[in-house]
Amino acid sequence: MFYIVRYITLMADNLRDRYRRDYKSIPIPTPPRVLPSRRPIDTIQSNPVIGVKSPAVMPVPALTDNARKESPKPQKPLEPPSVPIQTQAQITQKSPSKRRKRRLGRKLLLVPLLFIVLSGLGYGSWLGYQHYKPLPLPRQYLNLGFPIYYPKTLPAGYYVDKQTLDNSSNTLLFTIKNSSDNVKTVTVSEQITPAGFNPDKQLPDDPAGPSNEDRKFTTAAGKIEITYFQSNLVASLGTAKTWVIMNISTVPSADADAIARSFQKL
Repeated sequence: MFYIVRYITLMADNLRDRYRRDYKSIPIPTPPRVLPSRRPIDTIQSNPVIGVKSPAVMPVPALTDNARKESPKPQKPLEPPSVPIQTQAQITQKSPSKRRKRRLGRKLLLVPLLFIVLSGLGYGSWLGYQHYKPLPLPRQYLNLGFPIYYPKTLPAGYYVDKQTLDNSSNTLLFTIKNSSDNVKTVTVSEQITPAGFNPDKQLPDDPAGPSNEDRKFTTAAGKIEITYFQSNLVASLGTAKTWVIMNISTVPSADADAIARSFQKL
């Protein structure tokens, strides 16, 4: 087997050497170097410096006067329309003014809103105070269907005896007493003003005729009339909705006037 393989190898080498060509001895032809010519052959002249032919410089004919006149004049290139360009300084100068206008507009918008909020808070506080403010009378004596009048500042020694409070028959009754003299008392009755009530003539005339005790004056609560009624000296405070009658027969005139003037609407 070894000899067979060896024989085949020798035959392959023999055939390869028989038909192999040696290209080392054959020169490789090179194409001639041809310089590119840009002008016709008759314009080529020799250049002694580089040893090759170079294109000849063609003389430029001079223009005559007629040719100069007929030749078109060069036109200026069209320029784009001038547009004002804002510099960075101008932009920075304008931007603060715009900001100020925006801020001013916001501030002007906040003024009515702030006014509405403060008004709402004030009205709510007033309602809360009216509802929860301390009252001299229990609330059960205030819901009678008409405004209640109560003495704010009584003369020295006088006070309201709250044990005498009574709201039966849709009428409020209480008594003003003197701490040093039990005789000096004022009985107060409050009721709704009857239809056809005349504030200028609150009480009928005394059958005995006028007396020196008759008098009239006006306070912040309304008109007050003092006269005798059914043999008792009374003070009448008449308003549009409430009629207050005070029996002042047992108190001096100065104290009676002061007590009548002290009544105010709760």
